[in-house]
Amino acid sequence: MDHNLDLLQTLMQKENEVVEELLNLAEQELEALKIDDLQSLTTITQKQHKICQELTGLEKERLQLQTVLSSTYNLQPNFSLTELIAAIPENQQLAALGQKLKRNYTSLKELNGINSLLIKQSLSLTNKILGALMPNRKPVVYGQSGTYENSIPKTIKLDKSV
Repeated sequence: MDHNLDLLQTLMQKENEVVEELLNLAEQELEALKIDDLQSLTTITQKQHKICQELTGLEKERLQLQTVLSSTYNLQPNFSLTELIAAIPENQQLAALGQKLKRNYTSLKELNGINSLLIKQSLSLTNKILGALMPNRKPVVYGQSGTYENSIPKTIKLDKSV
């Protein structure tokens, strides 16, 4: 097998391992969301960020390798894995790895969608509770610099007679 194809296969295996790590973290995130564990969510989010940076690096390497492979196998610069496999049909390992990676990405996308809905639901509930506790509060507004103006009073007074 061509050295560049070996390298592509190695990159795809690493990428799949990273996606599997993200999938595992997304499952942990789902469980933390179910029990409203903010500390775990913070830890999981930090891990996800680090792993996403690793995935970004692997993807950059793969795109560089794709440029080399496109000239080697006379393919368009943005060729798909299906097109590469059609150019070298004897390499079924890449096809199997590509399918596995596709399944993992699909599962990750679905799980992230569920997690996103749970986060939106939690945020909506929190905003409703805050609205009930502080009906005169102004919404938080973010500026271009990313800073925000928090107009919530520093102290909240509750009537103890209730």
